[in-house]
Amino acid sequence: MRPRLRPIALLALLAAIVVAIGGCGVGNPYAETTKEEGEAPPADQERMKEPAPDPEAGAPPAEIIVATPQGTLRYAASLAGNWKGAGARRAYSRLAALSTGSARAEFTRIASQAELDVQAAVGYTRTQASVAAVSVKGTGGFREAVIVTKQRIASAELTHLPAEYKVTLATLTRWGGGWAISDWEPQP
Repeated sequence: MRPRLRPIALLALLAAIVVAIGGCGVGNPYAETTKEEGEAPPADQERMKEPAPDPEAGAPPAEIIVATPQGTLRYAASLAGNWKGAGARRAYSRLAALSTGSARAEFTRIASQAELDVQAAVGYTRTQASVAAVSVKGTGGFREAVIVTKQRIASAELTHLPAEYKVTLATLTRWGGGWAISDWEPQP
């Protein structure tokens, strides 16, 4: 004869299984995909001013946002994906201030070209994006990441393009109490 589990014993067993699974790091994979980002840095974070940047690659960023690697990347993706017309220059200048190395050089180049002709610099005249996901790997002062945004771009000629998912590969370097973007590679 098989022993029957009482309802209370069954509930206790199920609760133990849920606790065991929760402790294994299994979480909601969509938890970070519901929040849309604006242009402001994370509200619970502060900015620290660093000394004036050296123009050489690898110099410290002009501004550091004290945040997690994920928070820094969400802020950067929001800046890169949310602007209109002349706002592109401001957005890419802010990105350059939060960057170092090749990322700073690229953001500075885009900002300076956008001052003259936004469409020639980035290929469109306005964009609206939300961060869909951020995945960061690595330990210590160096992290690699994948950022996925849902982005809608437009120009004077192409006003009704549908939103598309865009992938960007990034590298972060720890500076003081925060993180700087040292490489930013939007994928085709």
